[in-house]
Amino acid sequence: TFDRPRPPQTIDAAFYKLKVRPYVPSPMRCYKCQRFGHTSMKCKAVEAVCVCGKSEHEGDCTPPIICVNCGGEHNARSSGCPILIKEKEIQKIKTLQQLPYHEARAIVESKSYAINDISYSEKAKAPQPVAHIPSVPANPQGQVENNPSPALRGAIVKIGEIVPSSPSPALRGTIMNV
Repeated sequence: TFDRPRPPQTIDAAFYKLKVRPYVPSPMRCYKCQRFGHTSMKCKAVEAVCVCGKSEHEGDCTPPIICVNCGGEHNARSSGCPILIKEKEIQKIKTLQQLPYHEARAIVESKSYAINDISYSEKAKAPQPVAHIPSVPANPQGQVENNPSPALRGAIVKIGEIVPSSPSPALRGTIMNV
């Protein structure tokens, strides 16, 4: 922590200059009821098992695995739980904008987060539009054309602009012929 309203951008530590970024805490989770926003010391809810979400059972958990928070097919500790992702976003806004929890939560909920949104992998699988690239006509003789296509004329002019004003005599003929 720093004794000023805004932290410095960098600090010097043992001859190293380190960037400073705000610490965003993880969401508080109760290990008794598996819900977010409180700890087991203050929990008044019924105890729930993290894996299956049931309050009581004997032996190992049996399928189906159900999340206590969202009802999805994963355990309550899963990093892919939409409720956990939402709680992390609330903590991030709360920390970065220095707001109380209820105001940060209102901001996140106003963005209308969907629980069953498309995953990143599904978005990546979708076909992407391809930019149109003008084709260069093929030259069967392998010679340099003196008349390039109109689509490439502007590019040649731009390339010619970066050539030094007085090229060597060997390059002068090559540049002028293009």
